[in-house]
Amino acid sequence: MKKIKWANVEFLSLCPRGKNGFKVLYKEDGKFEAAAQIKKGEEFEKRGEIVAAIYVPNHPDHEDHFAQDEFAIKTMAYSHARNGSKLDLRHNEKPLTSDQAYMAESFIIQKDDPRFSDMVDDQGQRVDPTGGWGAVIKLEDPDLKSKYEFDGWAGVSLFGDALVQQVKSDEEKVVDRLLSKRKEKTRMDEEKIQKMISDALAPISEALKNLATVKKEEPVKEEPKELEAPKFSGDPTKKEDVLAFQKELRKYDLMKSVNWEDPAAVEGVLKQLDKENKEEDKEKLSKEETDNEIGRLKDKIAKLEKGSKQPTGDGDGESNLSDDERLFKLGKEAAVAVNGKRVSASK
Repeated sequence: MKKIKWANVEFLSLCPRGKNGFKVLYKEDGKFEAAAQIKKGEEFEKRGEIVAAIYVPNHPDHEDHFAQDEFAIKTMAYSHARNGSKLDLRHNEKPLTSDQAYMAESFIIQKDDPRFSDMVDDQGQRVDPTGGWGAVIKLEDPDLKSKYEFDGWAGVSLFGDALVQQVKSDEEKVVDRLLSKRKEKTRMDEEKIQKMISDALAPISEALKNLATVKKEEPVKEEPKELEAPKFSGDPTKKEDVLAFQKELRKYDLMKSVNWEDPAAVEGVLKQLDKENKEEDKEKLSKEETDNEIGRLKDKIAKLEKGSKQPTGDGDGESNLSDDERLFKLGKEAAVAVNGKRVSASK
């Protein structure tokens, strides 16, 4: 833990960073940059005044650096005045003109100053700023006022050099007490949050326990639906409609009469279907042969009707027959083709 002995503040910087409870943002090789807590003064829209607690004593920052005595705080305020009370934007080290913004007041905060009565740190803990460095910054430039009023700007931070010193054991005890309050507050907040989470999850945990004790129900086995006989809805005078209904009736009869869980019964259905298919194929083939034979005979008759004396190509001496004899023979052959029987070809 280190104590700030004195500081030389070169700039106070206007920036968009929100108030963050006096966090030191950068401190290395003597360089010192820390955020201030600010609030907009009354009637900010008209006056454009920012009230800032630039640095508060006896309030350790997040790197365990602190300023304890009045001298250290005054060196910050006085050095800034000596260096011209310069303001810049975002630590660009380009001083703003008085037409843009200026330090209207720079003072040591007195006890019970109403301007800082509601001051808390980043942990939400009440802070007593008595003896700290306070300031009132006046914004003149409309664009700057708009940034703080409408664009979310809410920051002021200081920049300069600082001399720090390792604290002695007795001083460290005092500061430890200050730190312990902050840590205790943090711990209490964590415990409070944990309790809130536990309370919120309690109903869910209880519901899960109850769910685990519920006996699993056996799935309900659906009863097979009863087959319904098909109903004729076609045209009874149309053969194709009647045949289609006949097919539906047969399907219904098979579904109802055959045990489809019995392999032997299913095999029997397959054999019956194979037999019926073969008979259908045979009938189709016979009809095709008959149609071919009739077609051949029609060709012969057509030739005879034209009075052709040319042989028909049968090679059976047909050329020596008269027209009447040939017609008689063809008639008998046609009868054979139609009836599927052979008859005598003699007269």
